[in-house]
Amino acid sequence: MFKISYKETFNLLDRIAINQKILNQAIDKFVSQGISPEKALRSVHQFNNLVLKNKIVGQNIQQLSYEELENLISESEPTNTYQTPSLADIEIIFENNFISVYLIKSLEASCFYGFKTRWCVTDEDGDSFDEYSKDYNIYFIIPKNDDNKISVLIDKSGNIHSVWNHKNHLKDLEWLNSKLNQYQTSIKEIPFKAKI
Repeated sequence: MFKISYKETFNLLDRIAINQKILNQAIDKFVSQGISPEKALRSVHQFNNLVLKNKIVGQNIQQLSYEELENLISESEPTNTYQTPSLADIEIIFENNFISVYLIKSLEASCFYGFKTRWCVTDEDGDSFDEYSKDYNIYFIIPKNDDNKISVLIDKSGNIHSVWNHKNHLKDLEWLNSKLNQYQTSIKEIPFKAKI
């Protein structure tokens, strides 16, 4: 079991409080320069997440202009270069305030909506997509507030064949139910269709 002393706990809490104070000061600075509060908050949040993932190292947000901050974020985060697929390539089967669920009908749609995942069906060569789409309907559950996408394969009987998290780890139905509960929905609400 991991144990931490009271002194280490207080030091950690102090560092978190100082970091939060610095981030709040950066937001205030950008807002005073005419950046909308929502935009400033989003950018500072993205910066902090990239720092925590070690994708931005050695940068002091207090010394950055807003333009420098945006450039740093865009250089540190991969961007989706795939073209938006046509409506013929997807079917929106469910949507609420937290998620959208798409039936994926083409490799282009798979690459676009599966961006930032490790799913084999998003490989550009298309071999895995072609192989899986012959036997299964491929659904992507796309959260609106995070990158924790879920892929669900439905077989010809309408049963869930497999569930994959964004890191391409196979998950069970209990895990899927738990995730959907976080997004205020359930499997029963999503009209998955059998592969025809």
